[in-house]
Amino acid sequence: MSKQYLPLVVPVMVTAYLALVHFVLKRAASRGVDNDNGKGTATAAVMNYIWMRGKCLSSAAKSSLWGAYGTFFLFWFRFAGLLFFSLPLGGDGWYVMTHGSSQFTDWNVAFIVWFYMLACLSSILMYLSTSKNSRVTSAIERYGDAVGKVTSTMFVVMLSNALFITVVNFTLLDQGMEWKNLVVHLFTTLFALVELRFNSVHIERSDIVFAVGWVYVYLMAVWISLCAGMLSNWPYEFLDCQSPYSVLIYMGLLAVNALFFVAVCTISGYLKGTKEESDLLRVTLIENGTTTDDDDDVDEEEEEKNMRSGGNDNNAGSLPNSMDNSGVESVF
Repeated sequence: MSKQYLPLVVPVMVTAYLALVHFVLKRAASRGVDNDNGKGTATAAVMNYIWMRGKCLSSAAKSSLWGAYGTFFLFWFRFAGLLFFSLPLGGDGWYVMTHGSSQFTDWNVAFIVWFYMLACLSSILMYLSTSKNSRVTSAIERYGDAVGKVTSTMFVVMLSNALFITVVNFTLLDQGMEWKNLVVHLFTTLFALVELRFNSVHIERSDIVFAVGWVYVYLMAVWISLCAGMLSNWPYEFLDCQSPYSVLIYMGLLAVNALFFVAVCTISGYLKGTKEESDLLRVTLIENGTTTDDDDDVDEEEEEKNMRSGGNDNNAGSLPNSMDNSGVESVF
């Protein structure tokens, strides 16, 4: 084990990430202020661009396919994913979470388990938001979007890094077809792609600070563990800082990880369009007085529900637009 050039690698890598964050924040501030016609502060624009934009309980819980039936499927798919990656027959993520590991793959599996916990919670909150209990709906209105924002952000990190791990493992590390290898290096990506197809999360380019940031969290933990004597060797040989060229290897890993995020962002844009395109389509439909097929289905379900309740919907208008749950309870 060599840490000879670690004092060179650490500041270069930290500086590179801070430069990335600075670029995203600067771009967010300029675009946010421009969109507001110069009104508002740069801080507010940054928060809106990075954290608020396209992330809410609805985006985390509602399905972009099959309407209410897709939302129903998404919940049970997430529950199955939680069990699969938690139990020993699958990813054994619970063991990793309780015993720790120095492998990035294991970190990723544990992260996936945490994601599916929050994703299932988001789906449950979305269903409960149709409750006639005012206390329940008030609590969800107050805290639901915060859960949705965290869940949506975790999904972006999970998908980008799962794809990164799959490609790196099967091209450079282990091409074996053993069950455990397939679960932690291939099935993670397959589950994430299914999640991408069904959820309503719009992946934005600014989310790169979270996707790449997860790699930095892992690297920082490894560096600190090595310096503190908690690890006796590097988890991966290519992380060994035995030559000045180690800086180039680390920078290459950063660049490759960023490229995988760009690929994920492109795939998401192809499947769902950007957040701006989605909002523009919605505004256009409203202005033209037209609806999609899914909207027609929702209207029919609402009409049927109103007929059953005598046309008196006590919950109408009690939830914000980001938590529009029409048609969800018809399946649950």
